[in-house]
Amino acid sequence: GRTLDRWVLRQFFRDYAQGVSSPMDNSDGKAVVETYSINLSRASICDRHFAAFVDHCLSRSSLAPHQLCFEVSESIAIDELDSVTRLAYQLQDIGCQLIIDDFGQAQNGVNLASQFPLSALKLNSHLIQSPGRKADLKKVQELVAVGQALKVLTVAKGVENRAILTHVKSLGISHAQGYELHKPRPMTRIYQEHQP
Repeated sequence: GRTLDRWVLRQFFRDYAQGVSSPMDNSDGKAVVETYSINLSRASICDRHFAAFVDHCLSRSSLAPHQLCFEVSESIAIDELDSVTRLAYQLQDIGCQLIIDDFGQAQNGVNLASQFPLSALKLNSHLIQSPGRKADLKKVQELVAVGQALKVLTVAKGVENRAILTHVKSLGISHAQGYELHKPRPMTRIYQEHQP
C-alpha cells in the first residue's frame, strides 16, 4: 500500500538520478523527453500527505513535475472519489499529471472523467483486444469521444500484436502500450540502451 508506493517513488528518483547525467537520444540523435508513470494504490490515494511527499521528492530532483504521471484505476477512483479529486488538484498544483487506468469498465466511468483534472484515459485492455466485437467497438468509440471532449490523451492498453495495433490506429487512438510496442524492462537498462 502506502509504504510500497513511497518505496517505489524513492527508487524511481534514485534510478532517474543515476541516468539523468547522460540524456537519452532516439535514433535520429534528438534528445528524448521522457514521461514516467507510476501506479498508485488505494492507500496512497487516500493519504492526505502523499502529494507533499511527491513535492518533496521533486524538490530534490532535476525531473520536471510535468514528466511525472500517476495512474489511478477507474474502480478505485469511483470508490474513493473525494480522495482522488483532492489528490488530482494537489498534483495539478505541483505540476504532475494524473491518468485514469482501466478506463471503460464501469457504467459511470464517463461521468467520473469530468470530475477532476487529468491528462489521459488509459482504456481497459479487454475492450481493445477484441476488435471483432461490435459492442466493444462501440464502447471504445464512445470512450475516445470522451477523451476528445475533455481534451486529454486516450491511450490503448494491451496492444500485444500488430492486428490490435492496426485496430487501435483505425479508431483514431494515437497512443498505445503493450508488447507489440515494447516489453517492460528496468529503467536503468533503458538508460544504458539509449546512451549516445
